[in-house]
Amino acid sequence: MKRKNFLFVSIAMAAVFCFFLPVGCGIDQKITAPTGQFSLLRERLCSLKMPVIPQEAAFQENRKDSSHILKKRGKAVFPWDVFPLEFTFSSGAGAWGSYFTLHQDGFFEGLFHNSEMEETGDDYEVTFYTCRFSGQFTQVRQIDDNTFSMVLEGLSTEEPAGKEWTWDNARYISSQPSGLTGGTEFLFYLPPTPLSGLSEEFLSWWPYHFMEDSDGFETLSCYGIRNMATEEGFFTYE
Repeated sequence: MKRKNFLFVSIAMAAVFCFFLPVGCGIDQKITAPTGQFSLLRERLCSLKMPVIPQEAAFQENRKDSSHILKKRGKAVFPWDVFPLEFTFSSGAGAWGSYFTLHQDGFFEGLFHNSEMEETGDDYEVTFYTCRFSGQFTQVRQIDDNTFSMVLEGLSTEEPAGKEWTWDNARYISSQPSGLTGGTEFLFYLPPTPLSGLSEEFLSWWPYHFMEDSDGFETLSCYGIRNMATEEGFFTYE
């Protein structure tokens, strides 16, 4: 994946989303409030009534109301009534990204996609790396007024990495969710965490990082999750 330092979604990338995101139209509609950039984009694309990828059809048909699962899963590990929260890890250009919904008990579920327009073949014109994933943040412990430490456990994907299939002139390869692999120790930041205590590498993934100097930002204006092993960061959208 090549890193890009600007925030836009091109027409070409919108077409990429039309391939991938509609297959996730039902992933969390029962348990996630329709807020945030990811929800709005997903709802818009779902309204196009794009066809479902055959390999995903069984998942959507068998998925039931998740509210009963939430009640049985576990007690709240975060002390604030702001959940569910939607987090994004992306370059901002739209070609790739990991998106997940975090619940108050530490459970999360999400989608990953990466589009490679140059990877083509005789029976496909583009390659998409993709996965549905879920996991749990446990051992949540408060460090200071704005920071909590937590441990990632049980990260799993629906399909094993490397599984391939083709559909509608596109090749799909199951993958791992970027931003969550490579480490188990994470930090959870509340707004308004002072920027002075955060690493530049982590902040480089913050969508408003480019405005930090020009607008005089001194604190984080959203929730953030930091992978301590890789310094990659997920953020909510204001």
